[in-house]
Amino acid sequence: MVCFKSVSAAVLLTLVVAALNGSVLSSTCKQPSPSPSHVVTFATTLRAGVPFNASVSLLKDPSGPVHLHFALKDHNGSKTHFSHEVTMEGLSSTIALTLPDRVPLGSYLMVVKAKGALTFHQSATVSVESGSSLLLIQTDKAIYRAGQNVSIRVIALQLPSLTPKEGQVTIEITDPQSNKVNRWVENATGYGVVSKQIAISEFPLLGSWTVKAMMGSDTEQKSFSVQEYLLPLFAVKINVTSYITVKDTSVGGRITAIYTYGKRVKGEVSITLRRKSGGPVPNRLTTMKVDGEVGFDLDMKEYLNTRYLSPTSEDDPLVVECNVTETLTGRVVSAREEIGMTKSAVQIRLAKGSPRTFKPGMDYNAQVHVARPDGSPLDGSTQSLSVIVSEDPSHFWSRQGSISAHTFAVPANGIVSLHIPTLPDKREGAIFLKMTYGDDVDSLVTVELNRFHSHSHSYLQIRRLDEGQSAPQPGSEIAYSCEGVPSEQTLHFQVVNERSGVVSMGTTTVRTFLVDVSDAMAPRSTLIVYYVTSAGELVVDVASFDVARDVLANKVSVTFDTEERLPGGKTSVRVKAAPHSYVGLLAVDQSVLLFKSGNDLSIEQVTAAVGAKSTLPIAEMTSARATLQAVGVAMLSDACIPHGLDAVFEDSRDAASPMVRAPLRTRKHFPENVLSTAQQWLIQQQNEDGSFKEPGKVIHSEMKGGMKSPASLTAYVVIGLLEGEHHPWENVTRAVDRAATFLESHVASVQDAYSLAITTYALHLAGRNSSADRAFVRLNAMAKVEGGTKHWPSGLTSHSVETTAYVLIVYSYRGMAKEAAGIVQWLISQRSALGGFRSTQDTVMALQALSCQGLSEAMRVRVQVRGDHLNERSWQVTKDNSSLADPWEVEKHFPALLITAQGTGKAHVQVVVSYNSPAQTNSSRLVIRPVVLQETACAITVNACAMSTNGTTGMALVQVEIPTGFTANAVELKKVVDDKKHRDLQRTEVKDGKIVLYFDKLDSQENCVPVYMDREHIGGKLAQVYAHVVDYYSPEIRQSAPIRLDKLQNSFFKTCQDSDS
Repeated sequence: MVCFKSVSAAVLLTLVVAALNGSVLSSTCKQPSPSPSHVVTFATTLRAGVPFNASVSLLKDPSGPVHLHFALKDHNGSKTHFSHEVTMEGLSSTIALTLPDRVPLGSYLMVVKAKGALTFHQSATVSVESGSSLLLIQTDKAIYRAGQNVSIRVIALQLPSLTPKEGQVTIEITDPQSNKVNRWVENATGYGVVSKQIAISEFPLLGSWTVKAMMGSDTEQKSFSVQEYLLPLFAVKINVTSYITVKDTSVGGRITAIYTYGKRVKGEVSITLRRKSGGPVPNRLTTMKVDGEVGFDLDMKEYLNTRYLSPTSEDDPLVVECNVTETLTGRVVSAREEIGMTKSAVQIRLAKGSPRTFKPGMDYNAQVHVARPDGSPLDGSTQSLSVIVSEDPSHFWSRQGSISAHTFAVPANGIVSLHIPTLPDKREGAIFLKMTYGDDVDSLVTVELNRFHSHSHSYLQIRRLDEGQSAPQPGSEIAYSCEGVPSEQTLHFQVVNERSGVVSMGTTTVRTFLVDVSDAMAPRSTLIVYYVTSAGELVVDVASFDVARDVLANKVSVTFDTEERLPGGKTSVRVKAAPHSYVGLLAVDQSVLLFKSGNDLSIEQVTAAVGAKSTLPIAEMTSARATLQAVGVAMLSDACIPHGLDAVFEDSRDAASPMVRAPLRTRKHFPENVLSTAQQWLIQQQNEDGSFKEPGKVIHSEMKGGMKSPASLTAYVVIGLLEGEHHPWENVTRAVDRAATFLESHVASVQDAYSLAITTYALHLAGRNSSADRAFVRLNAMAKVEGGTKHWPSGLTSHSVETTAYVLIVYSYRGMAKEAAGIVQWLISQRSALGGFRSTQDTVMALQALSCQGLSEAMRVRVQVRGDHLNERSWQVTKDNSSLADPWEVEKHFPALLITAQGTGKAHVQVVVSYNSPAQTNSSRLVIRPVVLQETACAITVNACAMSTNGTTGMALVQVEIPTGFTANAVELKKVVDDKKHRDLQRTEVKDGKIVLYFDKLDSQENCVPVYMDREHIGGKLAQVYAHVVDYYSPEIRQSAPIRLDKLQNSFFKTCQDSDS
């Protein structure tokens, strides 16, 4: 009996159907509807509060009105967040919809029902995302010192119009340790602006701070630094080529050093050339004088050759670094640039949006970019692009499997339009485009084209006639042609915008047509063209296009009355903008920007926010269904929409699974049967007497039975073999029989509750009824009954939970649900506030046991909570929502709460009281002894010594708290693990301000491991920190001890030299 089994199976079936159907639902292509009736289209990404359009096309005359109902529901159908009804009287309609502002972000089902002259009920998965607002954050600088003020400006704009948005804006400031330093909740002005200021303390945490702005479901954040620093007086820049090849013999460039006020810097510059990874190219260092600027040329021929250019060289560029030392003050300013490394000076790539699939029997059209590795043009080179179409992906000069060869001229802009006539009608496999530039074999690029799938071998291909032209303006037209359409077919077309949904739709019988471009199509939309074959298959193709639109319509200019002003003088600033504009100004010392920038607003930031999110994932568009998913469109229809997986999956139905509404598709072939392999390995561990041995080291010793009974591990294996699905192989059945016989012979000698509980369950599963009954009687005699609850004590609380869970499963197996009420009540009382129990092991078993308790169909319970000066809260619990947690946090303290319930069924109410209490040292069998080996202002070394005074533990953790201002030395911690000198130490990590050491076990011999910490920023007078030792599987077994840092706890240091040790 696996009570999780039915639940897991239901979840698995849902995931399989969702993975295959995705955002497109249709009739099965094995049995298509002979006369499809409808197609409903909408975008799969929606935004709360932002209008969008859905389209409905009726493929045949319904001879009457059709009533449509749209509803946004949770995946389990328990809650409806939005609904809309409309009546159609024509054959096609665009329906305007708007989700409420308060719909939470997440995944939902859009359910569409039709009644009247046409009936259907279908749904598709959609996601509700943020994006109704654009939040822009600006700070006056990107870096601050202690004691300075941070000025913050947040601008809220409505998308996509970029008009000011009024409403409540929340701003939060967090420090480098994620502590919330400040929080404001303000209403944006009529211009959508909120301005705030925060003062940095005299002794702040140094590092990256964060400003976070929230408006509804939209969130934006920006970081600024708090550091001790000196502003640079001058700027240093390196001008070098962006790439080199194996044919280059030197690396040259120029270095400039200019004061912020425009004068030349005199001094000395040291230049270093190295690989970013640190090798294998040897470093090059040269030093020279500089007077504002200086050129350099480093000889490369002695080591820049194929010996150093491995296949990963392009991911490991050269780095040029320089340090300019000013003669007058000795002040040093640095700069660095990277130089890409490549074998060829020409880069060939398939343009974004070009198809990576081919349609058998049709022409292939795409665009290829030919340029320098940095994207710059080829500077008038006259060589051609050679393309070989082949079934063989091997080298360019291999003609094996060659289908055709083509040569294309490369224009000045480097954009080559490929037109390859009539690709072969391959039923399986891919074809390859092998492309080179002229005779440069190092420029070879191979592109794989996968076959587009269609059940009826019907294909549609649309092509833009003005391909390669600039993006059209609203009010213009785009011309498209369609190929592969039978003459009698009517084409349906729709234009879908990423934000607005369906913005245009219609039908046509011509094969060349125009699309009118509108504002609603900006900045990027997708044209979808489809028809339905006589066999009921939907044939589709898509083409995306950009629409040029002036994002920032309000033209702003800033001028000064003079380019230069003496200190103390006044400067006039002239701003020109549209009338009634809000003007925000920022003035900052240029030296601050030299040190760090990125805090300001930019045109690119705004343009990116309102622009298209991504380019089509064309590599996945291998079928009609995948094509629609790739462009973010849901299409509901009773027509067949192929998904191209029929060669891998076959249809099957489980008549015993009424939850499955769509045909379940199962995999035909797996590379290996993982379950069967595991079963065979387990059988190999069986002893002659039927018991099972443990061949390895068990970190969680309680998995052997908790109380070291020889029967418990055998019972554990029997349960696994019987609960896991397996083929009825003879050796599995024989192994289970032998193990059950062993359990029968040893059950009388089992004395602890854990071992007896797991053995009793195993005997029930194995069908050894008489032995199971005797074990069950003994097990009941061990129960502890108090206050209407019943449980089986087994030492630690986590062991007791696990033991009682096994007993509850046995009760369910025996059909004793009523008698198990006290057991259920005790188990639930052990849950934490988050729904779990004491450890992973007992949580899994307790949840499995509780899932065995069936729910009444008539369950309906109303729970109410009242209290003085407290608003009443009530819950309605039914079978449909019984598994959903709905917590309520009461922030104030109340002397009493009155909880009442009425209705039919049982509902458990958990009240959690949270409070702080001083740390207590328990009388644990674990011992922790921290010894300070080094204590300076710069470094701390602590020897963390731990042991067990009562036998050997399972996995244990030693945690060393990191003092404020220090950080773990990751290099030294890695050495501690790698040198293998410390018994049973497996790994280390830094988590939640602690260095954590993982041990397989602790025993009576003290185990000491050094941990190293380095100072990260100034500090001192540290708070007390502790070392802890914790039993991993029973975390209530723990011990703590203070780490004595007398010097650092009583002094303050600004530099490492302030302290000697």
